[in-house]
Amino acid sequence: MTICIAVGVHDGMVFAADSASTLSTVAPGGATSVLNVYMHGQKVFNLYKGKPIAAMTCGIGNFGPHSISSLAKELRFILTNGSSDEAINADNYSIREIVEKTRKFLYDDKFARLSPRPNGHFEFWVAGYPSDMSQAFELWKIVFSEGQCQPPVKLTENGGGGIWWGGAIEPVTRLVLGFDDGMRRGICRASGVDPDNVPPEQAAKLSHLIECVRNESQVYLHSPAMPMQDAIDLADFLAATAKQYWRFLPGADIVGGETDIATVTRYEGFKWIRRKHYYPRELNVLETDHA
Repeated sequence: MTICIAVGVHDGMVFAADSASTLSTVAPGGATSVLNVYMHGQKVFNLYKGKPIAAMTCGIGNFGPHSISSLAKELRFILTNGSSDEAINADNYSIREIVEKTRKFLYDDKFARLSPRPNGHFEFWVAGYPSDMSQAFELWKIVFSEGQCQPPVKLTENGGGGIWWGGAIEPVTRLVLGFDDGMRRGICRASGVDPDNVPPEQAAKLSHLIECVRNESQVYLHSPAMPMQDAIDLADFLAATAKQYWRFLPGADIVGGETDIATVTRYEGFKWIRRKHYYPRELNVLETDHA
């Protein structure tokens, strides 16, 4: 599993993700168990060298024999060096165009050709500035679920700030909102309602009750006016909180390892704040071609 954190402020966007990669198996009876957790997965990427375009992933860690990290590098190569239909014009592009090409590559060209298709959940986040730097940054999310890909969703309007999270979200949801889906399910059961099949006549009442709880319990850790360094620290804090939560919770440490952090801003572009390598950088000083 994964924890993905996105923090948007007036000055730009922060992406932060842990490094845990979980290998699971499904028993004949249908129960899922964890075989191993590897702590060196790569989940934050620069989709175009020299451009303020970042990506982040959570959920399924590979499509067939190809890791998502490997596919992200292939996608970057195509966006940079592909045919006229595949590549982007470095001097005239939109983030929507990049998102649409990303969805086509990941779903049409890769995922849809798998047999069988994985049924797990997969998210690929894209954030950045269009070639017209006078426009605000955009944050998009592409979601695969039950073998299908939903239309991309734009999460920001006019560079609006906020906190978004994905993956193993329970600890961050509890911290920021003050409750998680367990409370909703508990309320349903206490009311004699199946939490997985809420009757329409009770859905509105339940939504109103949840909204009232949220208004009282939500904490406001974020301000759109925060300096970029504080946004970085907030993303790092939320990722660290999730890692420690899953560390002490009984069971496998499905969130953990180092936290990779990157930013995109209007004038500094894409910047790595923290990242890991499987090779010593001092022995590879001329190697620059990594996602």
